[in-house]
Amino acid sequence: ADQLAKAWDGDARILRDLGRTMPGNAYFCEPMRRGQLRLFQVAHAYALHDPGVGYCQGLNFVCAVLVQQMPAREAFDCLVQLMDLHRLRDNYRAASPVLAERLFQLDWVLTQQRPKLALHLQSLGIVPSLYTSDWLLTLFSAGFPEAFTWRVWDRMLVRGPDYPIQVAVGMMWFAEKSLRREKSFETALVLLRRLPQTLVQGGRAAEAPALAAAERVGWDPHRLKVALDRFSECLHQHPRSPAAASPS
Repeated sequence: ADQLAKAWDGDARILRDLGRTMPGNAYFCEPMRRGQLRLFQVAHAYALHDPGVGYCQGLNFVCAVLVQQMPAREAFDCLVQLMDLHRLRDNYRAASPVLAERLFQLDWVLTQQRPKLALHLQSLGIVPSLYTSDWLLTLFSAGFPEAFTWRVWDRMLVRGPDYPIQVAVGMMWFAEKSLRREKSFETALVLLRRLPQTLVQGGRAAEAPALAAAERVGWDPHRLKVALDRFSECLHQHPRSPAAASPS
């Protein structure tokens, strides 16, 4: 209650995103009522609670998932736990290298697990930041089927913050045949960005194979740590060019 009584200079950004958050969900359709009101309350309270993060796009969808399941106060408490105990906070912090590290990790795992697909995407000029940043920042809640999102979250809470990387690679594995048929940057990128809608249209028949593909993804922690250390060194030396580090 104390947090809600205080103004925050970024409230206009939160308000601007309310109508863009899950627009097809009836719970969020009424301006500043029901879902939109709770969403604003949680995002506003968190911005005041953690000035180092404040508010950025992506958090609105994370808050939206929470307020559909519980009252605003409990949703706020859960958001704090997700950000702190599950180490998601640095994904949203300005100038943090963590999102870049996660995108590198995704590229590295894809190269190890599905090398032909990774090579094909590289030949088209497609890098993970073009299609997976939104997946990771919204934790698979923007455009994905609600049931799929909840399953991803259930497993992430048990397995830890690296699980979304498995899901992202699993999505690529799920769509590999279609992706390898694409011959241009534009058509491949359109296919990738439509993957959430593909799951919506396919229902359980599409969701189950996508999650099953995620379960097949694995990696050698030692080799990944070596690769991430090399990436971090490169990022330190060339802060504006994270792509300079190769995942190979």
